[in-house]
Amino acid sequence: GRGAEAPAPERTAVGRTRIIAFAATGIGVIGAAVLIYTINIRPLQESRALIDVLKLLSSGASATAVQVQFENALSYRTFGDNEVRDQFGNLAFQLFENPNITPEEKTKFIMAASAAIEQQLVIHPAELRAHMFLATLYNRLAAAGNPGFIDKAKAHTDRALEISPTRQGIYFMLADNFILRGDLKSAAATLEKAVALAPSFITAQTHLARIGIKMGDANIPAKAYEDILANTPEEFHSATYAASVMQVADEFVDVKNIRAAIVWAELAVRINPERAQYRANLAGLYARIGDKEKAKEHALAAAELDPEGFSKQIEEFLKQL
Repeated sequence: GRGAEAPAPERTAVGRTRIIAFAATGIGVIGAAVLIYTINIRPLQESRALIDVLKLLSSGASATAVQVQFENALSYRTFGDNEVRDQFGNLAFQLFENPNITPEEKTKFIMAASAAIEQQLVIHPAELRAHMFLATLYNRLAAAGNPGFIDKAKAHTDRALEISPTRQGIYFMLADNFILRGDLKSAAATLEKAVALAPSFITAQTHLARIGIKMGDANIPAKAYEDILANTPEEFHSATYAASVMQVADEFVDVKNIRAAIVWAELAVRINPERAQYRANLAGLYARIGDKEKAKEHALAAAELDPEGFSKQIEEFLKQL
């Protein structure tokens, strides 16, 4: 009449140990599979998705299609996200210069790229590069007719300055933001700080000079010119810096100060003497003030530097001169 005999305590303990060991092994296998997927497979999938983005770019796909592929790459959420976001942001900058993309597509793409970089700041709130990216993108969105982004740009610029108060480029972003607000005085004060950080950086000087011209303050471009001369060796040549100097000349042309424009255009030629277009510009400027000899000198120099591009134009110019 006795019921089934209970298993010996030793067997029960062994059985339980085996069950626990088997379960632990199962969990370990699953955990290892998840770890392998997270460490190896997902990053690989994200890398492939990024490659697909680059293929789309080279095939001339629409901005919308590229945006969708970027968002797909980011959906894997791996340590490769930063690279994807960087590429996303860099492409957003390039879209501004592409005339084949509609303003609506540009705005949509840039907002998506900005949202991705904002997410990066949730993880790394003090990442300087991300704040600078966003400040620039939001400034450009504001300049493109979306004034609601002006304050967002300013917030990221201020945060970037807190992180790196001696980074000159951040002051350019801040000055751009003041210009968008129509506050030229604050823009000039900001650029003066940028110049103080590196007086030999010609682009900082030319930015400041252009603001001074817009403000109608002749002292600002005059001082910038003197500083450039003081910090630029006679033999210094640079196509990039010459272009920024020529922009100051163009700014003076806009306010019909031709003699001042000539001074800056001559400086551009000194910094980049091989650029035929600058010589042609100078020829036209000298012609406007009645200096035919100088006009002829620079016109002939332009034709000599680029015969194919300027010979016919210069021939006609000299006849009219």
